[in-house]
Order: sequence, then C-alpha cells, then structure tokens
Amino acid sequence: MPSGSVIQYAYQTSAVAVTNANNSYVATSVAIAFTPKFSSSTIQIHWDGHFSKLASAGGGFGYGIFKDGTALHDIAADSGPQPYTIYKDETRIIGRFSRTISHSAGNTNARTYTCQFRGYSSMTVIANNGSGGGSPEEIMTVMEITG
Repeated sequence: MPSGSVIQYAYQTSAVAVTNANNSYVATSVAIAFTPKFSSSTIQIHWDGHFSKLASAGGGFGYGIFKDGTALHDIAADSGPQPYTIYKDETRIIGRFSRTISHSAGNTNARTYTCQFRGYSSMTVIANNGSGGGSPEEIMTVMEITG
C-alpha cells in the first residue's frame, strides 16, 4: 500500500448535550474506540462541534482531543484552572469549533479518542446546546494512514 493511503476510517456523530461546570475536563458525547493495524501508521483525528458559554461575564473555555484520557496536544491556559482556547471579555460565546491532530500510532493497542472540554475557572460550558432551537451536532473522525 503506498505511503499516505488510508488503512481504516471511523466516524461518529451526536447531538446529545453535555454540560460541564467543573474544574476538570469532561468528554463530549462522541467517543471512538480504535485499534491501529500497524504501529508505524499515522493516526489523524478530527473533531467539529458546537460549544456555548452563556454566563453574563467575561470568560472562556478550553477543549482538545484526548487519547485514553490524555490530551494529545497543549491546551492554552492561565495559571491554575483557567483554560482559554477561546476567551472573551464580554458575555456569551456560542459557535462551532474544530480541531485536527495527527500522531504516530506507536503500537497496535486499542485506544479511545474523545474531545474533552472545561470552562475557565468553573464557568459553565455546554457542548451541543440546542436550547435555543435547532439541533447542533458534533462529529469525530479517526483515520489510520500508512507511514
């Protein structure tokens, strides 16, 4: 198989709302269990979804792609429990966000990929908040690519 070929592909969608008001990361409602076929492969993960922070003060939140509960990249933050992938000095933050990351498979062990998020200093953040009408949906894709 030529380098750069997709060996396997998985995806999942969900519109289930998840609320987090804690000083810890929690997963959105998608999770993909994935077992690479080759340790030399590259794994690419893409997540796209809807977040909202409805508090009437400045604030923000952080989010990222996690493998078995461990972030695969840095998530910007002030000192302490204050992530700020996005931050506003104003009121609400509502919108679609995405992240794509690639990493080496490293082994052929089963693993689970998630998108996790938390608010700035325990600020409430909601993934897939459909309370204003409509039905926001998130999607996650995972691809194994030959090295």
